[in-house]
Amino acid sequence: MSRLPALAVLAGGLVAAGALILAAASGPPYLSTDGVSGWIVLFAAGLFAALLATPFAIDSLVGSVGLLTTVEAGLVVVALLFVLLSG
Repeated sequence: MSRLPALAVLAGGLVAAGALILAAASGPPYLSTDGVSGWIVLFAAGLFAALLATPFAIDSLVGSVGLLTTVEAGLVVVALLFVLLSG
């Protein structure tokens, strides 16, 4: 199981948060007729990366939950067999 989607969500979120802080520190204008602040562009790119990776991270999480549920169900069946065979 790959943790890459979760890392991409985390990295994209950190980049977006850092760029937003730096954009606030650099001050206005963020968007003008001359152009767009580079920090806002970096914020948008980080946010886009996080949003793009989110469905894959959710799918990974669901797969992990499914695996754990299967293992636990198997352990319950084994425990029931031991109880039935012991007496």
